[in-house]
This record gives sequence, C-alpha cells and structure tokens, in this order.
Amino acid sequence: MKHPTCPPKLRSCWRGFTLAELLIVITIIAVLAVLILLSLNPFTYFKRAYDTERKDDVYQLKNILESYYADHEYYPDLKVVLADCNGDSLQPYLDKVPCDPNTGAAYASYTLPVGSTKPQQYVIYAPTTSENFPDANTVDQCPDTLITSSPGISQTAIIIGCGGKGLCTQYYGCKNGACTQVSFDSTVSCTPNSCDSDCGGVDCAAQNGQGGYINECLP
Repeated sequence: MKHPTCPPKLRSCWRGFTLAELLIVITIIAVLAVLILLSLNPFTYFKRAYDTERKDDVYQLKNILESYYADHEYYPDLKVVLADCNGDSLQPYLDKVPCDPNTGAAYASYTLPVGSTKPQQYVIYAPTTSENFPDANTVDQCPDTLITSSPGISQTAIIIGCGGKGLCTQYYGCKNGACTQVSFDSTVSCTPNSCDSDCGGVDCAAQNGQGGYINECLP
C-alpha cells in the first residue's frame, strides 16, 4: 500500500500490506468460500456418489451371477457370498465381493428356493441415500432401493425379499374421487396404493383448481 504523501516515482515510500489488512482479506475469502460450499450442499454430492457406486455394484453382480449360472446351472448361496465383503468368494468371476461403499455392510439378497444352497432365482437389494436417485424406486413396495434380479423372478418374490413391505392380499386406491379396491391379489398396477381399505387415510375427494382429483391411483 502507498503512503498518502508519497510521490508516485519514489518507490522507497511504498510499503506492503499490514497484518491487520491481510487478516481482513483472508477472513473475507474464508467467509465467501464457506457460503459457496454451503450453497453447493456437498453432502448431497457425497450421497449421490455413494448411490452411483451402489448401482455399479449391483449391475456388476448381475452380470457375473449370470456367468456363474451358465457354468453351474444354479446361482451361488448369496447370503454366504455377499457376507464375504471384499472377500474372494466370487473368484474367478470377480476379484472382490462388493459391499456398501459408505457403511461397509453386505448387500441384502433373497433367493429361491428359500434355504437352498443352489438357488435358481435371486434378488439383490442396495438401499440408496440420495433423493430421487434414478432406478431406486422401480418397485413401490421397496422404496429408495436399487434392485437387480435373475430373469423371470416374480414381483411378489421381489417384494417379499425386501421385507414384505406393503405385500397385501388386496390393494386399495383412489378412483374417481373415492377409495376403492384396485387389486384382488398381491400385485397392483397403479400408484399410490395402500393395504388399508381407507386408502391409508388419503383424501380421495381432494381436487385441484380445475376440478380434477389429485390423489388418483394411476398406472
């Protein structure tokens, strides 16, 4: 910084920043950096990065499990194999058994026949943590979960495997402003739906400004 009475051509009068001035500049930069970081919400990016890795894991598992089946005519016992996190239980098909990138927990699975060490069908589940992650809500009864499965497995088996969430003998949903039964078995083709005959307390008669029902059970 220049002395107020210093002639422009006399360099000896010029001096550097004082410590107080440097501290003020550093503080301003730090505050701006924090504000930018908060606006970007880094936790959202971390969660999405973990979910992307989970998605890669389950699809990689699907590919190698089909190769395993082609060689053996059955799938491996997934409860044993997937519990071997970062282990070699899937060699030579896969060097290390993948596990959740954040928690280190084993991915959940469900196999048929139940209890068989040489199953013919399987489902693998990877819970997600970021909001509205692509492919994480393909089954209504297993929300926020990435799912991969063997060919031909039933929707009912997939639902049972993720804890039987919402698995009912019949389903109810809003149709034309009233709660009505929309399925007579364990599968349903419209959402939102509920196991309860009151549609889970949803106001089926609620309308928008144009008079259309807003809680209809739609395909």
